[in-house]
Amino acid sequence: AGWLFMGLSCSWVGDAGAYFVGSRWGRHKLIPPVSPGKSWEGVAAELFWTFLTGFAIHSLHHLGGISCVQYPPYLTVRGLFGVAVLFTVAGVCGDLSESFLKRLGGFKDSGNFFPGHGGVLDRFDGFLYNSLLVCAILHASALGGS
Repeated sequence: AGWLFMGLSCSWVGDAGAYFVGSRWGRHKLIPPVSPGKSWEGVAAELFWTFLTGFAIHSLHHLGGISCVQYPPYLTVRGLFGVAVLFTVAGVCGDLSESFLKRLGGFKDSGNFFPGHGGVLDRFDGFLYNSLLVCAILHASALGGS
């Protein structure tokens, strides 16, 4: 539950931070033919907010503010930054993959379930990739790779 909570929180807060910064200050486009709105500034913001969210969860856990089952007690701040990089890369890959599939199908959004944000897949694309990453981390931890 701890890794899942961290993955979900980091994914959504990072994605929201990327959207806000990228739409406001994004000048250097990532891959315009696939996703015209994605920028390097947004990716940097996603990394920042992902790390900050993970650090907040990490701090709250160590201070006793939250108690998560399977929270990684061995995770250092440096390790947390590495996890934030992995979550960011996975989230961006999820966003770009979903955007690529939409372009292939000739769609702008994957629905209008969330007005202004597109469909359900638009909200979960990064998290789908991050959930695979969480599974890999949990599997490695179970094998003693902590």
